[in-house]
Amino acid sequence: MDYILLPILLPGLAGLLAVLMPRAYAGARAGLALLVTFATMVAGLAIIDARTSLDFGGVALGPLDLDLVFRVDGFSSWATAFVALMGFLVCLYALGWFRSRGGAPGRFYGWLLLAVSGASGVLLMSLIHISEPTRQV
Repeated sequence: MDYILLPILLPGLAGLLAVLMPRAYAGARAGLALLVTFATMVAGLAIIDARTSLDFGGVALGPLDLDLVFRVDGFSSWATAFVALMGFLVCLYALGWFRSRGGAPGRFYGWLLLAVSGASGVLLMSLIHISEPTRQV
């Protein structure tokens, strides 16, 4: 696993875990979200001004062949760090806001983590090339 996937995988996997947690673990969801958004912010800062790419060529998805390329350049590295920072700040704000109102509703923190993961994925994914199999006539 390459380090440029950390801002995508960390909040994505933690978000799935938080969404699947039983309702009784609302406090654990909040703590997990705070910890993971901070770790994602650190991972986002680690790729600042990195110039690298990661190519997953030939990923088969049913009848389609996908070529996935994750690329870090000047803009995507800073924007990914900013997305992670905003996720961390939203999490901090939500902790206080929900505490004054009796606790977070359901799976808020899980969806927050998934949103951070998705935004990071959009920023770091440079190219998706989809090729369909050729049909013989």
